[in-house]
Amino acid sequence: MSNAEPERHALIEGVATITRPLRRGIRAGMHRVEQVLHPRRRRRALETLREVPPAGSVLFICLGNICRSPYAEYRLRALGLAPGSRVTSAGFILPGRPSPENAQEVSKSRGLDMTDHRSRVITPLMLGEHDLVVAMTTEQVRELRTKHGCRRVVHLGDVDPGPIPLRDIPDPYGTGTARFAEVYERIDRAVAELHRVLAGQGSQ
Repeated sequence: MSNAEPERHALIEGVATITRPLRRGIRAGMHRVEQVLHPRRRRRALETLREVPPAGSVLFICLGNICRSPYAEYRLRALGLAPGSRVTSAGFILPGRPSPENAQEVSKSRGLDMTDHRSRVITPLMLGEHDLVVAMTTEQVRELRTKHGCRRVVHLGDVDPGPIPLRDIPDPYGTGTARFAEVYERIDRAVAELHRVLAGQGSQ
């Protein structure tokens, strides 16, 4: 190791230490902005949900279709919709995978069995045959609208009736059961509200 190497590491650590409070402040500011914007985003999302026909089909989307979107799919199925309605899920990458063990363990503890789930990748046909597409992050919503031309797409975080910590539904992949439980708790809350609106009982 050269003599300059320890100095470089010390400089990097020093900069990180100095800027850490600033980065925390920026994150806190962004979170506050999302909380302020949430009521307006929520009203817009509920308006979109009310456009869905009574026996409409719902497609949940997340990155890999193994943690968030299948759980939302199974939860909405469990809550039930009008006869003829269809609920499915898909992702952007890697088909044919089961949900990870932590996802299955936590979902079972919450009354859902995702043992048989296998991931699917979205296709233009799949997107076109659903009345509503529901995504987990702002980036996913943007991609579905701009790259795939989805007109009726909502952010699941915008449907959340409670105060939100963040707009996006975070990906729990690779984390422990406590994180999965936290994410699934929020998905349950948002999907329950989505179900009420689609069933004609949604709050304003």
